[in-house]
Amino acid sequence: MITDQTSDTAFDEWVILELMGHRRLAGHLREQEIAGEGFLRLDVYPGPSEEPIATQFYRPGAVYCITPTTERIARQVAEGTDPGPVQRWELRELEPATRVDDEDDEGSDWRVSDAVVAGPLGESLSGALADEYGDEDD
Repeated sequence: MITDQTSDTAFDEWVILELMGHRRLAGHLREQEIAGEGFLRLDVYPGPSEEPIATQFYRPGAVYCITPTTERIARQVAEGTDPGPVQRWELRELEPATRVDDEDDEGSDWRVSDAVVAGPLGESLSGALADEYGDEDD
């Protein structure tokens, strides 16, 4: 049921949300403060799911249109959208961390593969890991 909202009441409704980036999502929308700033929190529930498949926060300036609707319609629209921040094809396959037994150390340590730290910050991250956990060449 759609209710009248006043300036004294926080927004808390089922909606279809349209963003400036030409995205259309549907779910349960409410206001939330993060670090002293106002955000809109969208919980996306596809079909009969009791748990949201995604929770996203948007600045009000990113919103083009908010259309209040019923829960049933919002859930139906959510079934046809993909709210994920990235797609599988955007992620490189990562090698898992491996356990390494060091003779001079108690127990064993985890080594992070170079594949995990490759990328724009890879060199600085690899260096930070080496500083923190010791270089493999030592």
